[in-house]
Amino acid sequence: MGRLTDHDFEVVCRDLFSDVLGTPLEIFPRGRDRGIDLRYTGPSGTTVVQCKHWPRATQTTLIRRLIKNELHKVRALAADRYVVAKTVGLTVDGKEKLCRAFAPYVRDTGDLYGADEIVAELLHRPDLVRRHFRLWLSSTSVLQAVLNQDRYLRSSWLQKRLPSVADTFVPHEGFERAKQLLDAQQVCVIAGIPGVDKTTVALMLATWLMGNNYEVHEISQDVDEIGTH
Repeated sequence: MGRLTDHDFEVVCRDLFSDVLGTPLEIFPRGRDRGIDLRYTGPSGTTVVQCKHWPRATQTTLIRRLIKNELHKVRALAADRYVVAKTVGLTVDGKEKLCRAFAPYVRDTGDLYGADEIVAELLHRPDLVRRHFRLWLSSTSVLQAVLNQDRYLRSSWLQKRLPSVADTFVPHEGFERAKQLLDAQQVCVIAGIPGVDKTTVALMLATWLMGNNYEVHEISQDVDEIGTH
């Protein structure tokens, strides 16, 4: 999940925990959140999900920061259930320490999801992973798999460009629209003024297709060039 931004992680968690918890979760714009990243309010009470994307943090740092910065917010919220999702692994002792600190809002250690638990839940939901391009790209190691299979990649130029572009690409509305067009019509023309990342979008669409077992051929003038590769 290292490719995800903080906001990416929250969006993934919204979709994931809406399914895990069986309740639709609200998500909010960036800014001061009073300790609320995701929320469900209904007849059964209020559930708050706090998302912490700190992939480089240690367990000790995570626990210290949660207790120092979040515990007073949780008490003020007085939610019926408080769930924490984080990209840091937790030991049994670490979970029990957090569970005691955040009681009674964290019901048990099962409401503390570390990186391993999140990955395990995602593995049961491949369709969800595929909806989130950056998550899909990193969690399946699809880029490396593609680069290692010549039958999917018929261009040395593409092979050189893909890794660096994939590391910095942030999916946007235009990319999602292009994916939808390809799914629906099998054709997509990317047009625009110079400098609007047309080539980048094309490269990432190629990666997406290769991850779905398509072969990608680069042509310069005529589609008949494919037969010469």
